[in-house]
Amino acid sequence: LRELEQSSAAERDLLAALNEACERRLAVGADDAAREASREALPVARRLAAQGGPRARRDLLVTLLRGAQLAAQPRALLEEAVQTGRDLVAKEPGPRSARSLSVALVRLAAAAPQQGLRLLQEALGLRRELHAKDPTSRQARRDLFVVLSTLGARTGDAALLEEAFALARANLRAEQQPA
Repeated sequence: LRELEQSSAAERDLLAALNEACERRLAVGADDAAREASREALPVARRLAAQGGPRARRDLLVTLLRGAQLAAQPRALLEEAVQTGRDLVAKEPGPRSARSLSVALVRLAAAAPQQGLRLLQEALGLRRELHAKDPTSRQARRDLFVVLSTLGARTGDAALLEEAFALARANLRAEQQPA
């Protein structure tokens, strides 16, 4: 058991280093090097998620989303991210898990247009709940704005677009307030 714990700790350290390398490489425009770090990070994140708890699943979700961002064909990674997010919400319900799932849903909606409306509606439900629980959160307002404007634009629903604009105005007012 101790050997497994040490191995897991070493893999967690490797995953953290690879994810950091990926971020830094992206920041300087070294996309090929970032892709390489992401490809190396994915199997490590999957192994850790299979062995571990909620943190390991969250790490896998982040790694999948980053990998999808870099992939020429992101759909499979995004589908895995959505499934990982659903597992995370089922096993550890809470705002952080719900937000992670909603991010994966919105990104998959962009990559899988035929499923897009259903995915965006699911994300909208999650983001409405998050906003209702913390209406003063700028992040919750911003996240809700993104899905409202995306869904409103896709469907031509003026009410969704107006709600998105109201949230954008609220965020702007909040940003202009002294801290």
